Amino acid sequence: MKKPRQKDYNLTDSRIKEIDQLKNKFEKGLGEKQHWFIVYIFSVLWTIQIIENESLFTPENLAISLLLIIPTGVVLGLFRFAVENLIIEIVIPFFNQDYSNFKKYKKKIKEYEDWFFRTKLDFWRSLSGSKFEIELAKLFKNNGYTVQKIGGSGDKGIDLILDENIVVQCKAYKSKVGPAAIRDLIGTMKNSGYRNGVLASINGFSSGVPSYIRNNNIKLMDASHYINLQKKVK
Repeated sequence: MKKPRQKDYNLTDSRIKEIDQLKNKFEKGLGEKQHWFIVYIFSVLWTIQIIENESLFTPENLAISLLLIIPTGVVLGLFRFAVENLIIEIVIPFFNQDYSNFKKYKKKIKEYEDWFFRTKLDFWRSLSGSKFEIELAKLFKNNGYTVQKIGGSGDKGIDLILDENIVVQCKAYKSKVGPAAIRDLIGTMKNSGYRNGVLASINGFSSGVPSYIRNNNIKLMDASHYINLQKKVK
């Protein structure tokens, strides 16, 4: 699948930025304070209609006004959401060709990114242990690191060394990596004199692993991190 190009939609970086800013500004709409102020006014007016000629400022009537704030807020919120979506999705694209092209471009970018992620995820999950080390070394190198490949018999738990001061341990497990791997890496770092480490997995980590990195300079990486690095290279 080919990545969509801005020029295919008659767009430029500056024009996309302008449209994004206008879209975000419009979507933000009324601030929370203004919204709830209007809701309160509506609830008071609603209360007046209910009690008609009675005094509004009795404790009972004020309580009714307060109780009406929630349903009134929900109704007005839904109405506001519907109107904003109608304007954003239909009215503005109809009268503004740039915005229409912007929407089409963003949709295609999203489709491309979803396809890219699925494809690369399948790629990383298909790798054997040795292939995983090789591909990860290439990826780090393409992102500007100096990479020394150590993995093999007698590697003492070190598969890669980045910039001469970061040790990387690669785990191409078909399941999530557990705490034993992080404990091994901590021991390897202490024995080898390294202060920074990376535990690289393909299928993520079990729930107990993150607690081990709090007091250690260790970063956890999984397939989502590698895919983001691949995007930067491209």
